[in-house]
Amino acid sequence: MISISDTRSRLFEALQFKADPFLTPVAEQELLRLKSLFFDFFVPIPSSHGLLSPQLLLQREGHDFIFGAPGSGKTTLRLALEAESRSVITPIVAVSYLFGEQSYRLRPEEHLHSLVKTLAVDLVVHLLERFDPLSSPTEEQIQALSKLVNLGGDTLRRTLRILRDEIEHRNLDPHWGISHIWENLGKMPVRYVEGAEPLANLIGRILEAEAPARSPEAVTDIEAIFQAAHLWGISRIFLLVDAIDTVNLPAETLLNSIKSFLELLPALHRYPLTAKFFLPLELLEGIREYSAGLPFNVNLIIIEWNSQWQNELIRQRLRAVTLAGGSRYSSLDQLAAPNLELSAKLIAASGGSPRKLLQMINRLFAICAEREKGTITITHDHWQQLEKELEQREDPPSSKFSGLREARMRSSSFFIDRPQVMDEIRKWISDPGIYNQGIPKRVLSLIGPPGSGKTTLIEHLTHNPPSEVKVFSLPHPSEFFQDSQISEQQARRLIENLLGIKTPDPHATPGAIVQHWVQKYCGMPAKHIPLFLADGYDEISDEQAGEYSRKILEPILSASCTRLIVARRENIGLASLVLRLQQTRLHLNKFRDVNRDFARRQFEELGKGEISSAEIESWMKCFVEYLWENPLLNEGLFYKAWDGKSLKGADASIIREVIGEAVTRSGKFSPLTDTQFDHLCTLAGLEKEWSGREAEQKLGISDFYRNGDITGLFKAGLIVEIEDSINHTLASGFRGLLREFKRLRGG
Repeated sequence: MISISDTRSRLFEALQFKADPFLTPVAEQELLRLKSLFFDFFVPIPSSHGLLSPQLLLQREGHDFIFGAPGSGKTTLRLALEAESRSVITPIVAVSYLFGEQSYRLRPEEHLHSLVKTLAVDLVVHLLERFDPLSSPTEEQIQALSKLVNLGGDTLRRTLRILRDEIEHRNLDPHWGISHIWENLGKMPVRYVEGAEPLANLIGRILEAEAPARSPEAVTDIEAIFQAAHLWGISRIFLLVDAIDTVNLPAETLLNSIKSFLELLPALHRYPLTAKFFLPLELLEGIREYSAGLPFNVNLIIIEWNSQWQNELIRQRLRAVTLAGGSRYSSLDQLAAPNLELSAKLIAASGGSPRKLLQMINRLFAICAEREKGTITITHDHWQQLEKELEQREDPPSSKFSGLREARMRSSSFFIDRPQVMDEIRKWISDPGIYNQGIPKRVLSLIGPPGSGKTTLIEHLTHNPPSEVKVFSLPHPSEFFQDSQISEQQARRLIENLLGIKTPDPHATPGAIVQHWVQKYCGMPAKHIPLFLADGYDEISDEQAGEYSRKILEPILSASCTRLIVARRENIGLASLVLRLQQTRLHLNKFRDVNRDFARRQFEELGKGEISSAEIESWMKCFVEYLWENPLLNEGLFYKAWDGKSLKGADASIIREVIGEAVTRSGKFSPLTDTQFDHLCTLAGLEKEWSGREAEQKLGISDFYRNGDITGLFKAGLIVEIEDSINHTLASGFRGLLREFKRLRGG
């Protein structure tokens, strides 16, 4: 069977395109997929202050606050700004400072420490990319660069060691040169950079230089950063502050978060630094009011797309992907049936959102590939199918239901009882026999694939604990970190809030605080068993998991009365010998309690008052292969099918979306590529358990365990190892849903 992704690829090959210009309309995803081609897609962004381009913004020395709705191009503009400063050698550099889950609680002084590290890392990247092998840096320049490396931390130092070795052994990336190595630091390459011997020598001198002592005051470190920039010919740093709205928090919380950072701006204003903030539109009035009190003027800019520039956005993407000698397309109307007026209809339906525009175009090409198997003409039928899908997903018909959904998902009362699982957890908590097994088994690993209900169980235990325990639900592990290292100050505050205490010693480590508290608690007459809950363990890097285990989780076990539950995927082991030795495993799939009956109760709860049990049962019968054994997939199917009035029958395109969203839900894993999805469909056609050799033969690949697409599926938890066996299987629920997808596709 020829897959839809193959058909779509052939459509673009027929058009003489070197890449799919509409597949991933979210900036970060496009950058991962397209690398440098991403920047060729850029068009100036219309705003209340005229067209915004990297060249223009890098000439403006005033602080700018750029506001826009989600998908309006804020992050695309920020990425283009950074790429421009790394591609065109001028005395200006652009540095991105990104907010995230661990940023919204930071105080100004904590932001300053984080900013120091960000500036140091990015300056080193800029300076090494600009290095002239014919020049001879002074000793003062080398010492300044060594200071920056020291401020940048261990990850930067390790990356530079790898880079030096690659240059010395001429093991350079043919497309990117040395710049591919910056992916280790979370930065994408933007141009080829030669790795000459003098650069390796410079890196060696930096690494061998005696690391200057880091100042306890971040303000002094800021001075050192700008001194280093000056010594190396940098006259101004543009600070690009973005990602404030990637965390799903109320506007007031986001505003307070950015205000905390803005308290630094007056002090930073005396340095050659210009800030560009990329903010959600709902913060406009709050920032307008706050900025009136600043001792300098700022510009408030609103992104305002119009039909002219949305047409230009499409035109530029078509130009950028066309191979040399290929036909030149300037409009989607050239690919559509006569009199369809496709471009005008798409732009009108987009509501001024470029992301929605690109999503609709992406879906149109998918419909074309699904239905026509070879044509490159978008017809009236294709457009009518898209219109129908858009109508079904509009907010107004289901707004009442969407609000109900949000309330239930945030409520601890929305929980489908799993009595067998809860009984096992209660037995483990209260079992005195765990101390009679040599090493006490006080760690319970709650193990399950993506969407198996681990987080829901943790939340239920948090709000409905057994009577004999006192629950302490740890913040998400990422909140303890700044970059790859735990922030001692931030972690201390989180632990104090969790335990409801205030430590008099300002230098006490988080681990010491936990250890002191649990030992004191366990030394008192027993009232409750302290039960600590850790979710999100599989949503941080391996390096972070090791540090989190040592500094946060291990101290919990330093006193004998505590218990710890860690929710994780099968393929993500505990990164601590102390935890592993005390571990009992509880595999959620062994209970077989998530089934058709569970799903029916799940849907009745989700749609209570809006849809009858008979309608739910009728809809469920549309699915033949899927056995309803994954709560997250169940929920995704329900919400995709529900239009506020009825449930739409089984649909292959919806299944593809549900599986894709289940993978990217945590934010840790990249979206499934078409190749990966095709591999999953093929593996779903095998027996439930299969070996790596069988998979190689079926997929037509040479090394199953080293294939990049396959290792990505392992990391995402979609392919899992079977205990005490050389075989593998697909994660619970995914195999059946993929088989359903194949059935609906006719293969």
